[in-house]
Amino acid sequence: MKKRKTGIIWTLVLLLGVITGITISLPQYEEYKKYVHFKDENLQEIMQASSDWSQYFDLRSGKVSVKQAKQITEIYIKGLYARWENIPSYEDLLNFPNTEYIELGIAPAYESGDSAAREMYLKQWPIVEEPLYVEKLKPVLAELEKLRWVRIYSDVVFEDLEIFSQCNQIQDLDVYQNQLKNLNGIENLKIRFADFSENEITDITAVAETRGIRFLVLTDNEIEDFSPLLEVSGLEAVAFDTDMGNGKEIADKLTEKGCVVTDDKWGPYEAYWDMLDEAEER
Repeated sequence: MKKRKTGIIWTLVLLLGVITGITISLPQYEEYKKYVHFKDENLQEIMQASSDWSQYFDLRSGKVSVKQAKQITEIYIKGLYARWENIPSYEDLLNFPNTEYIELGIAPAYESGDSAAREMYLKQWPIVEEPLYVEKLKPVLAELEKLRWVRIYSDVVFEDLEIFSQCNQIQDLDVYQNQLKNLNGIENLKIRFADFSENEITDITAVAETRGIRFLVLTDNEIEDFSPLLEVSGLEAVAFDTDMGNGKEIADKLTEKGCVVTDDKWGPYEAYWDMLDEAEER
């Protein structure tokens, strides 16, 4: 009987301890759940350094709340070169489910369109072949259902577009000032606008299999055969170096089909912006 009473007492003590522990820890857990917690500090640092997070910060805690994270639609990741091998996963991006735009850059000081700056930068920082971040980022991009526009520039290196092969939600894709050799990976994607200028592209066969591409920039590449452009249904404006390969011949044929052809990179941009303005006015 005495042993039974002792057992009951210890059970009650243990139960009381559990209840006390829950009472103490529950508010802390509830507070913890309010905020986004990054698994990788390297990614957290370069995301915060390159975008205006102040409006999304809970200034009291210095953190982004889960509620605030759902309001974020644009993510900027710059200075990636110094970090990409130290970032084991990009799953932290999934904390921002309403992201519509992602921009990746190699360095904050790298100026788009400045070829002299690019050459100087590449002398200081040699090209890294097949950086590991590409395969890590690929499934994350595909999972962001509201992602519509991806912009990658300044030699964030990869040779094709397989990183986007599962991203059927993307509408606008800019991959310029990079090391692309071909466009493999965009087959069957529904892209409206794409800028692949300032790369090392020699093969554009894959572009013929895209669905819905209307505005395309291919200037400053090493393309000799532009004939796949004739197979792109609905192409409205394209920019490429017409003095290369069969460029002049294909340009004439595209013009006959009603497509605007130019050597000026900004031509398709202007046509695209005009299209967006007209759509807003309706």
